Amino acid sequence: MPLPSINVDELVETLKRSSLPTVFVEGKDDAIIYRYMNEKLSDLDVDFLQCGGRNKLLEIYERRGEFSNLKTAFIADQDLWIFTSDKDQYKDIVFTTGYSIENDLLAGALEKVEALVQKKDMYDHCIQEVCKWYSFEVERFLNGDNFSIDHHIREVLDKKCLNLCGKFLEKKDFSTPSQAILNDLLSDYPLKLRGKTFSSILEIYTNFNKNQLFESIVAFIDDHEYLTRILEDVREAFNSQVAS
Repeated sequence: MPLPSINVDELVETLKRSSLPTVFVEGKDDAIIYRYMNEKLSDLDVDFLQCGGRNKLLEIYERRGEFSNLKTAFIADQDLWIFTSDKDQYKDIVFTTGYSIENDLLAGALEKVEALVQKKDMYDHCIQEVCKWYSFEVERFLNGDNFSIDHHIREVLDKKCLNLCGKFLEKKDFSTPSQAILNDLLSDYPLKLRGKTFSSILEIYTNFNKNQLFESIVAFIDDHEYLTRILEDVREAFNSQVAS
């Protein structure tokens, strides 16, 4: 049964009465990562609060003046803002380096994660084909056209040859994307390809599900470039605020 949607007005009223330092994050899908980060910040005695998505997190951020007595930090995914400068308007939010915190986790352990890949040639081909389609969607996004990246790769690829599925491309009215966008994506796919898409590819070619991959990374990789940067930025955010 799905959890009820967060009511921002009610949450703000609760925050006005709170004294517990709070880290606002997007949602439950990345609970493994946030549990790891909470443990790393245990000395600060902070609460991690799931907001129910980036839009609600941004809405709460815009109303932070209503609970200015509370020490806070906000962590948000860049999503497709990774291809724009839109995030620059939110100077006090700690944004992921990649598309999402899922990307940051996987990209920061890429060598070890891709060492688990079986049939490496097929995996590489899959990455290239998915990036072709994804570049098309990114270009539409940048041009202000309708786009959709919420597709599982089993829908995107022909299961027999692992090339892009003809019926899917026809439905999308696909056209060859900008070579510059495609090259950019191929050179940095662990960070720039949608996290759910990248983890789905890894699930197929490593025979580990996403949670297993995530758990193994947080359990065995302590020096993690991207998550460490986020943790440092969160600590800085708290240290810069004067307790009331």
